[in-house]
Formats: sequence, C-alpha cells, structure tokens
Amino acid sequence: MINVSKKVILKNCRMLINSSIYDLAGSIIDGQLVESAFTPATYPYRHVVVAGSFEMSFPNSSVLGDNVMIGDVFPWKDYAASSFRVASREDNSIYYCIIPSTNETLINTSIELSQGQTATLDVCQLGFIFGPEFTVNSVTKNNVAVIACEDNPAHIVASQPCKLVKLYSSFYKF
Repeated sequence: MINVSKKVILKNCRMLINSSIYDLAGSIIDGQLVESAFTPATYPYRHVVVAGSFEMSFPNSSVLGDNVMIGDVFPWKDYAASSFRVASREDNSIYYCIIPSTNETLINTSIELSQGQTATLDVCQLGFIFGPEFTVNSVTKNNVAVIACEDNPAHIVASQPCKLVKLYSSFYKF
C-alpha cells in the first residue's frame, strides 16, 4: 500500500511538501508527464528519499532505471520520457515531494559535512540532513532531520560526517 500525505504549506518559502510512504517492497506508482523531456532546470519538483530505497524508471524510453537511496535528490540529470514508474525496493520506503509555487523551480545543493564542520540554512530554505549525529540550533539529532526555515535560520554542526541537502524556490536569490 502507498500512502500519500496531505500537503504541508510553507508560505514564506513558497513551496508545498508531501510525503509518499510505500509500506511494502514492490509497491509501484505509474504516472504520466506533461512534457516528453525534463531536466533539473525545467522540472519544478524535487523528490528527496528519507527512508528505504526506490527504483525510478521511465517505460517506453531509452532511459534505464535509477536506484535512488536515502539522501538522494531526484531528478539529478536530464531525462527524455513521457511516463514514469516509482517502485519501492524495501518495506517502509519514504520520499518527500517538494513543490514550488507556480512558475518557479526548486534549486537544490548537497553539502558533505565532515565532523565538526558547520552549515547554515537561511530563511526561506528547506533542508534535509542525513547522518548518524548532528545538532540543529544546539539540539542533538540522529539519522534524518527535515528543517523548514520559514522565519529563522538553522545552524547545523556535524558531530559525525553527514550530508545536508538545501532546497529553495527560484523566487529567492541567495
């Protein structure tokens, strides 16, 4: 079974977020794309895997399936396809779909933080942090954290090596 949550609206960040939870390995969503080709620059959404793993493929195209793991952001390359298939490879696999306001595109960057290294999420940024241990505004976190900075920045310190994925709308120029 696949559960898609209601959207969470981040008005100040000009984006919506919803999660898709695939209860069982092998659960599949098939869909159609309006365009026959898309790139990270033209496809407005971003999908971030926070648990488990997925196989993302494009039937009836020359594009081979991609294995998408925890911490990966999709899309990360150009695709020529008019349909897609997302299949969970593990039970309880989860990804978040981040949707910008109309006529905007999400911009994402990934930063590998080494032990003791710091980073900041600015106001109007959404962040995903993956790692065994890190702090966010002096609060210790483990594994995965989702941080929406609608009104205040977030300061991150890596207690151990971790990965930070920053997302923001093209409306904001940092």
